[in-house]
Amino acid sequence: MNLPSPASTSAAAGLEGAAAPAAPALLVVEADGLVREAMVQVFQNDFAVSTCDCGPAALDLLGKSRHEVVLVDGDLPGMSAWELAQRIHLLQPEAQTILLGTESTPGLPAHTRHGDIFASLRKPVEVSVLREVVLQARVRAQERRLEREQIARLERQAHQAESFRLERDIYAGALHDLNGSLTVINSLAETLSLDLSQAMTGGKVPNSQFQELLLDLRHQSVMAIEISRRSMRLLRRNQDGDRCDAKAVLDDLGHLLRSHRSAKGHQLKVQLPLAPLLLQASAADVFRMISNLGLNALQASNRPHRVDIECWTVREPLPAVLPTVANGLSFWLRDNFLNQPPFVAIAVRDDGPGVPTELVPRLFRESLTTKPSGEGTGLGLQVVYRGVLETRAALHFTTVPGRGTCITLYLPA
Repeated sequence: MNLPSPASTSAAAGLEGAAAPAAPALLVVEADGLVREAMVQVFQNDFAVSTCDCGPAALDLLGKSRHEVVLVDGDLPGMSAWELAQRIHLLQPEAQTILLGTESTPGLPAHTRHGDIFASLRKPVEVSVLREVVLQARVRAQERRLEREQIARLERQAHQAESFRLERDIYAGALHDLNGSLTVINSLAETLSLDLSQAMTGGKVPNSQFQELLLDLRHQSVMAIEISRRSMRLLRRNQDGDRCDAKAVLDDLGHLLRSHRSAKGHQLKVQLPLAPLLLQASAADVFRMISNLGLNALQASNRPHRVDIECWTVREPLPAVLPTVANGLSFWLRDNFLNQPPFVAIAVRDDGPGVPTELVPRLFRESLTTKPSGEGTGLGLQVVYRGVLETRAALHFTTVPGRGTCITLYLPA
């Protein structure tokens, strides 16, 4: 049974009960109290209007809250309107400043040649003209804010991409070193095995427990070498985010998980799709995420339990709201997710004891393990979270105490 696509109860509540957006803020910096009152009357239906009578007071207000438009008296006492406009631009670069001067205001028309000023108008100005200019300034402020947010988002994504690239390099180096050490261990195990065979030929019968330990050592070293070599191949393959086949990745994963000691005593089923399913992600990233989820599911309990891994195509956008899970908890991660189908869904499901309620809020974002001391690093789900961010995927998590856990990835196809 496929669980529905992910939803978060908190996210759903936010969508259903969202408050109306706050009105854009307009600041009027005007020495004349009557003019300030008139400005409030003119703009109170379109803006949240604040007023003050001097430059320092304006800077104090701007330091406390964001304003889209600032109307500045061109003949302020103490601080010139030009100096105030420069200070406003430094403090809130997206805010648009409009100067209202008189015939005696020095250099009024020239101010608009600088990026600090949106427009300069001479008093008296018609209300309709003033409203039109202020509304245009509001649009420009919103555009500037969106531009800055987009630039900041691109910078974060570039930083993340560089972090992930460095992480891959670290993984590759560690796997290379690990493979060398494992090869030495395997050689020692082969030497011990040869010595054991020679001892048996000479009539000496070794301890049966020693024989079992030696065989297990050889088996584990061979398996670890194969895992490290496969992982290195995946890290070298399509490191730049080329498309990969989910079916091939799951086939590789099935072979590795079945030979892992964590699978001993449990039922593991990897259901491969009938045909290749191409997705827009690195094979190494997908393998790393699903292998961590698979191992977590196998290690959910020492008691025999079942783990299923399956894959399918989703051709509709993921819904914003999902039904609640009876007696369980459900949430999703989709920080960089673009809800543009089709998707390839990969689900890892177990019928173990489920995740304790008190631990659920800390999953994926902290180094967290429920295993005994020395048996787990707690980094597996953090690796999954980083992979979700990098591949712009969504992750749906559901757990029910006593009935198990299901984690589904939705990757762009």
